[in-house]
Amino acid sequence: MLSRLRPAKKKQQVVTRPRTDQQIPDLAEFLLKRDYAAAISLLEFKQKNGEKNEITDLWLGHCYFRSGDYKKSLDVYEEMRNNGSENPDLPVFLGICYFYLGMYEDAKNAAENTERTPLQNRLLFHVSHKLGEEKRLMAHHQLLGVKLAFQK
Repeated sequence: MLSRLRPAKKKQQVVTRPRTDQQIPDLAEFLLKRDYAAAISLLEFKQKNGEKNEITDLWLGHCYFRSGDYKKSLDVYEEMRNNGSENPDLPVFLGICYFYLGMYEDAKNAAENTERTPLQNRLLFHVSHKLGEEKRLMAHHQLLGVKLAFQK
């Protein structure tokens, strides 16, 4: 009853003006924040507006992978391969996607058909472990040890 006796206070309306100085965040900002959903949205927007190139495809595949969508990441990388991309890291990226999808033989085949890199060796190390290939596992483990000795 007492609340009805007092008049209600009117709230002041705050008038906001649209800010003209706001810019669309760039990809680096989203990646630094690890906001992969926003990065994917930005990259897909760019691709739909005619900015489709190998770099945006690589970043899109990376962002899908980091967000846990390994199948979409694989689809992006396979499309790049089918379109004739000559990126030397592409087979390893494909192999990593296959590995995370549980397709260990495909991961092995993709990784073996590329130049030797530390990332390729690490992938083959994990694939050998999953496939129970003890000799190959030890060979790749030995190469991991060599790389670590040089890194110190």
